[in-house]
Amino acid sequence: MSEQAVETLSAIEKSGGFETRGLLKQDGVSKVLTFLLATEEYAIDILFIEEITRPFTVTYVPRVAPYIMGVVSLRGRVIPILNLHARLGLADFVPGDKNRFVICQMEQSEVGIIVDKVNNVVNLSPDQLQPPPAKIAASGSGFIKNIGRIKDRILIILDVEKVLRIHQKTGPSS
Repeated sequence: MSEQAVETLSAIEKSGGFETRGLLKQDGVSKVLTFLLATEEYAIDILFIEEITRPFTVTYVPRVAPYIMGVVSLRGRVIPILNLHARLGLADFVPGDKNRFVICQMEQSEVGIIVDKVNNVVNLSPDQLQPPPAKIAASGSGFIKNIGRIKDRILIILDVEKVLRIHQKTGPSS
């Protein structure tokens, strides 16, 4: 994670934007950002997060996959923004005041996602993580990396590299 992302997450956490749970902090612990998409709670590893910002104007790009909302210019960088609602086959995205862009660093490029609401950063110990059920893993596109359990919460932990991979075709999302 970049130094800027650490500072951004720290500032948001201190301002009350995030609530860090008092979970185990030892080797093997995964730190994830949790957020809402439709009615479910998802998470991604914070090591991929570059920045979190309020949404702003997205420029439409013709003839791209339906899950690509378009591109934004962020401090001189052009970043594609993905609609995870469309990518994951969820209910249509509904704009609101709690929406956020989560900008992720992917190998040599940046990709943004729009989420309904950022919840918090949590630490997950290995015993709180389990692979997705076999039927879900076999039937899906491999977007789910793990299932996290925190008391009565279930987190769908996304495989960032797979879910944010942009395909060059113009047909339905795959």
